[in-house]
Amino acid sequence: MLRKQCPQREITLQRADTLPLYQQLVEQIREYIRSGALLAGARLPTVRQLASEHGLTRLTVHTAYAELQAEGLIESVVGRGTFVCEALPIPTGLHSGVRLARAQPPPEWLSQGVLADMMRLSEQSEIISFAQVTPAFETYPTVEFQRAMRAVLEMPCALGYGPTQGELVLRE
Repeated sequence: MLRKQCPQREITLQRADTLPLYQQLVEQIREYIRSGALLAGARLPTVRQLASEHGLTRLTVHTAYAELQAEGLIESVVGRGTFVCEALPIPTGLHSGVRLARAQPPPEWLSQGVLADMMRLSEQSEIISFAQVTPAFETYPTVEFQRAMRAVLEMPCALGYGPTQGELVLRE
């Protein structure tokens, strides 16, 4: 079905892959959007159409669409359909298709009691810890902080949500 909107693209799902089907769907649609193969405003197939075409459950497609919507890549309009967002978010390292490296085993010194020694030493009163880079509490300007907090909380939309696409000045 994506072939209609994007003739050179087709979704290919590997059922034997360890990556769940909905995630494969997310990655492929995300890549088509990011590469410009699916343009802003392009209509995506309905959940039912995509599920039927690829032998998936509607829940699988719905989950994929929900994740893409949470990333700000697509939007669903009740009664109209699902579309590629007009203003796409700037890709970050987390959502740019970069696979994360596998975790490395902890360093050898971790198993040699170094942390236990550090904890024991930090409890001694004559030891000054430079581990935290925070000022002493008594030097903290609490009165000024309270005044600033009150001023912010008195603003009309202090605890409200901002625009879902982000602040206009940051999008321009």
